[in-house]
Amino acid sequence: MQLKKKVKGRVPKRKKGVSCNRVKAVIGLGNPGRKYRLTRHNLGYRVVEEFFRQEKLRWSKKIIRSCWVSVWQDEVVLALPQTYMNRSGGAAFEIKEYFDVPVDSMLVVMDEIDFSFGAIRFKASGGSAGHKGLESITGSLGTGDFNRLRIGIGPLPEDEELTSYVLSNFSSAEENRLIQVIKKSKDAIKVWIKDDIEFCMNRFNIRET
Repeated sequence: MQLKKKVKGRVPKRKKGVSCNRVKAVIGLGNPGRKYRLTRHNLGYRVVEEFFRQEKLRWSKKIIRSCWVSVWQDEVVLALPQTYMNRSGGAAFEIKEYFDVPVDSMLVVMDEIDFSFGAIRFKASGGSAGHKGLESITGSLGTGDFNRLRIGIGPLPEDEELTSYVLSNFSSAEENRLIQVIKKSKDAIKVWIKDDIEFCMNRFNIRET
């Protein structure tokens, strides 16, 4: 069964008991609304938006109430939660249930304050490390066994408070550099879609020297 009808870009509700091969989901974390669009905390959101734009997809705002969804190549669900970051778990749970996506076939794309600006690394599973979006998703799914693509926005300046920093906009110089960071992240997502998480970690998790 296809995830997406080739008519008006709409995503049909899947019939109970019918599964698809290789169904995966990519969830971009961030806060909805123009106020937060260019903040550091919305980097995961922007990467998935760019994937959507480059592939000329269409969002559905009616299939799942808590997020916008689209489908790429009839096997990958792209999602942008329309709740605030600390309530992202509701969207992740709805995606899992609606599209019957295994937890370990879900990729959460997120900002990472502990990585230097522009560094990207995959992680197969784990805890939240204080990230409110991950806390919410782990709580709603009942497990931390979902994959992550972490994109560096650090380091945190010594005179900055964490919340105000992640909710602030990137500087003009950082925005110029983000063009390549977002492109690299988008390309990394395509690798994850085609290969497994171990392959992605071996390819992209190169430590800085």
